Formats: sequence, structure tokens, C-alpha cells
Amino acid sequence: MGEAVARTLTGDPTEYKPGHWFNSAKFFDIEYQTYGWVRNQLAEGESDFYWQHPDGRKGVKITFETEARKLIGINVFGIRLRHMVLDRMLEEERTVDYLLEHWRDALFDPEFYRDHILDILHCFNDQFGTSIRPKKKNWVRIFNAQQTWLPI
Repeated sequence: MGEAVARTLTGDPTEYKPGHWFNSAKFFDIEYQTYGWVRNQLAEGESDFYWQHPDGRKGVKITFETEARKLIGINVFGIRLRHMVLDRMLEEERTVDYLLEHWRDALFDPEFYRDHILDILHCFNDQFGTSIRPKKKNWVRIFNAQQTWLPI
């Protein structure tokens, strides 16, 4: 919003485009992030997936279109994700399958942190009858996702 106002005030009228819903917070030592829309009740044609770590301190909830499998939103608890990567996935209308395959690109946790993707995928694949496998982290994909945020 500030950038649109600044450009407009300096002679470059710029429409404000709010982008995808995003929220991030930290409650004591638990981090929480939301990208897109993860409602408490699914709309018609939507499905969701929930995974929780056995310690109860990490969780993932993903909402997606049932037929097209297009990602609608994701909540993560105790796990940090890269904002620009998730924003790009939503902008490009990627599928839940794509998100899970490229989870390591999105992950933004400290070094030596276990990424849990194999546990998450095992649960997802069992629930939805899929055979999604994770791809290796790719810095080119990560930095390409960030290019939309570089100054013009």
C-alpha cells in the first residue's frame, strides 16, 4: 500500500494491488503463518489436509480445490515458510501437489532443522491416494520467486 501511495505522490499513478492474504505471528516460541485462505469450514468444491507432528508443536493445514487441486491456502504452526515462494505459488495458481513436491523450496527454517516433508507426504499420500515425492531444494527456483519483489 505504501509503495502505491509513494509512486502516486511522486507522479507515477499506481493502483494498489493487495495481493494474497498473509499473516505471520509468534506466540511465545510457536510460529504461525497463513498464506491464502484457510477457512474453518470448507466451501463447496474444496478439500483440506491436516498433518500434526507427534509432539503437538508443529502442524500444517492446506486447503485446495478438490477437482483442479489448485492451492487455496496454507496454515503452518511451528514451521517457517518463505513468503515470496508461497505468494508466487498462489499467484501462479499452483496445485497442492506442486506445493508438496517443492516444500523444501518454501521451507525457511534454521539450519539442521528437520523438514518433516517425508512424514507430511506419507500422511497426504495415504489420505488422497497419491504418490507425490519431494524435490530437492533449488535456489534458482527460490530466487526466481523473489524476483517479483526486487526494485523496478
